[in-house]
Amino acid sequence: MIPEGKRVWGGRASRAAVVATALLAAPVVLSGSAVGSTTAGGTLAVSRTSGIPGEALVVQVTSLPGPAARPVRLDRCVGYSGSTCSYWVTAMNGTTSNHAYAFSTRVHAMEHNRYRVYAAATSTDGARMTSSLQVDGLQQDASIALPKATTVGSTVSVTLGSGSGPVRPGREMSLQRRNPDGTWSWVAGPFVLDSTGTVTASLTLDAAGRQTYRAVARDWAPAGTNTFVGWFPSFPATVVVS
Repeated sequence: MIPEGKRVWGGRASRAAVVATALLAAPVVLSGSAVGSTTAGGTLAVSRTSGIPGEALVVQVTSLPGPAARPVRLDRCVGYSGSTCSYWVTAMNGTTSNHAYAFSTRVHAMEHNRYRVYAAATSTDGARMTSSLQVDGLQQDASIALPKATTVGSTVSVTLGSGSGPVRPGREMSLQRRNPDGTWSWVAGPFVLDSTGTVTASLTLDAAGRQTYRAVARDWAPAGTNTFVGWFPSFPATVVVS
């Protein structure tokens, strides 16, 4: 069995939860949408406009007026009134270099996330606030397709995939079979998803009866990135072997 603690947020609440590592430490709550007296300033950019919670996200501010080095803070919206953010929290802190700073974080487990950067006042320039940008959280998924019936000793093709979720070529998937006591055992894989988000494996069925399988998208942390997306299972699929 895969540890329950590694499941991530997805489309099926009964089998998905937020990966703790995808979230930052307890945030500092800001009162409302205003932070003292601020003036617009700086240019904001994000490395992606959508992603699975846990995927790497860089929020970068450039062209901040005033001194080249000053304290800056990344804010994230966690509450909305219609389409307007009504509740901001502090996500990260840093200090600019040459009027710019890049915050390396991860996509949070909300359908819609908004980010902005606040630059503290200095002796030569007042506090500055960038405009905000939205990053959408996507629901990951996993799927399995296999024949509904076959005969003992036959070899069937099983298609594992990312289902209705975003395609992430190179992510690994494995096949599990349900045991009589309800637990699951690994039976094949891992296999690497192709550019279409699917992979086909062969499975030999050597025992009669009803056999239930599921696909599992494995923990995903590509080398050289800040990404960590936890595992995610498909709905079960049953084949009758006679």
